[in-house]
Amino acid sequence: MDTTREFKLTDADGVSHDYVVTAMEPEEGVLMMLHLSGLACGPLGVAIGGVVKNARGLLTSGQSLSSVMDDPKALGAVWTMIEGLDFGVIFSSLGSALLRPDAAATVKKLMHLVHRDSRPMREAAAFDAAYKANYWELMRCVVEVIRANRFFPQLGISPAELTTLIPVPTEQPSSGPPTTG
Repeated sequence: MDTTREFKLTDADGVSHDYVVTAMEPEEGVLMMLHLSGLACGPLGVAIGGVVKNARGLLTSGQSLSSVMDDPKALGAVWTMIEGLDFGVIFSSLGSALLRPDAAATVKKLMHLVHRDSRPMREAAAFDAAYKANYWELMRCVVEVIRANRFFPQLGISPAELTTLIPVPTEQPSSGPPTTG
């Protein structure tokens, strides 16, 4: 398994930089994965809860998710589902995670195995020179570090499997008088 990842990012002035990230050792990586998972739980839980609550109305008994998505009306239904999310709560939860007192230390810890243009970002002077007034590049690099360490692997859920995660109510038989043909 390859334990390094190379990529390029462009800074705020439009200059391209070469990056090399080395994956964390397992003990350190597990601790970081658990820490990042804890940060993500609040906002992710709020978002997923809203999606599941609203998605339930998209599916009727016997429909698969793929058949719903083939329906031209599905886009409107998906938009309605998105409108039903409480973005205030989601972003408030995300803000709470980002404003934790240890957030800056977490970023620096993520960056300690990163080299930008052959300079190690674990060195304070190199880190400060690279990211002063250049926070968007830093954020993009943090995402690449997370990818390189595979802290959050792709879920790989197929549409068929997704429908099993969203309970679909079954139609109840009519309780009225029987009809004759």
